Amino acid sequence: MDKKEKLLIEIVCIIVLSNFLCMFCFLFLNLAFQGNMEELASILSLVISFVIMPFYVLKKQHNIKISEIGIAKIGITDSIFLISAVIFSVFLFITKGNLKIFTEVVSQQLFVSISEEILMRGIIFYLLSQLFRKKYYVVIVSAIIFGFALHTGGDFLSNLVYRFPAGIILAVLRIYTKKLYPPMVVHFMYNLWCIYL
Repeated sequence: MDKKEKLLIEIVCIIVLSNFLCMFCFLFLNLAFQGNMEELASILSLVISFVIMPFYVLKKQHNIKISEIGIAKIGITDSIFLISAVIFSVFLFITKGNLKIFTEVVSQQLFVSISEEILMRGIIFYLLSQLFRKKYYVVIVSAIIFGFALHTGGDFLSNLVYRFPAGIILAVLRIYTKKLYPPMVVHFMYNLWCIYL
């Protein structure tokens, strides 16, 4: 088996295992917490299945550093993105009102955005960059995986119209900035926007 075949198998395995592990962890943790801490079970499931497990596999297989998946020192551009997210969140809170629901939604979406970006624009992006020389292949394939394989619960039309284009934008942002923070912030704001508007 050549290097490209191994990379392709590794990508498929990480995506499939991440999705199944996320469902399994959520069910297990929800049972362990006796259904009382569903939000915490969801957050822990995302972190375990989309961050810890795939990064562990990538570290074992490729001996990479965390900076190679786009997690590096926060710069001025990253700070601007982060400040924009805070302003956007405050604006949504002011217009929507309920602090308890708002903090639950923000914390949930924060972990969703961070976990999905580490998996997609960090780990999978790294592997796709090893597989393809041309960045536009990396962008398109990662957007397809994001839109259809990661969001298997969404209907085809929603995935095609919303998630696939979002995957393209987030991947281009990852290439342009060479970091994960801007795509994380844009993903977070997009998720909040979809929920509140």
